[in-house]
Amino acid sequence: AHNDHIGWSTRPVAHDSIYVVNHLFRTGGADDRPPQLDAAQQAQVNALIADIRKRSNGASARPDSIYNGADDDGSGSVSVLEIAQYFAAQKVKPKRSLLFVWHVGEEAGLYGSEWYTDHPTVPRESIVAQLNMDMIGRGAAADNTGMTIAGVKNHGNSDYVQL
Repeated sequence: AHNDHIGWSTRPVAHDSIYVVNHLFRTGGADDRPPQLDAAQQAQVNALIADIRKRSNGASARPDSIYNGADDDGSGSVSVLEIAQYFAAQKVKPKRSLLFVWHVGEEAGLYGSEWYTDHPTVPRESIVAQLNMDMIGRGAAADNTGMTIAGVKNHGNSDYVQL
């Protein structure tokens, strides 16, 4: 749910920084690739975000009653647990092994996912797919950015599966 969290909307959450970047540098919408900002553009983004926060006295520019961590970490964690329980309860087991991994410290610097990438519990080349269940029902496939096994940055496209 969105629109100040009253009712239902399929629009992704517009956080201050996303709002500023999208309205200044991604005017073509989700089909535009996220820009590589130069120092002057980054300074402009930082100044606009600081102005938004100053005018709102440090509170969210869009105050609401939702506990964002409950949605961000909570909905993703619950979905991973539900899927794991589903597969564990099936009489016929999948032909491939399934790993269910929760990451922590992502907002602080991708600590969990970076550590797992550097220290996988199985050979990395044996991993066929990875589904990120960070938040449920937010954003669009074109908003996602990932990294291929070869280390190439991959911007979201129609090949992404949106859950």
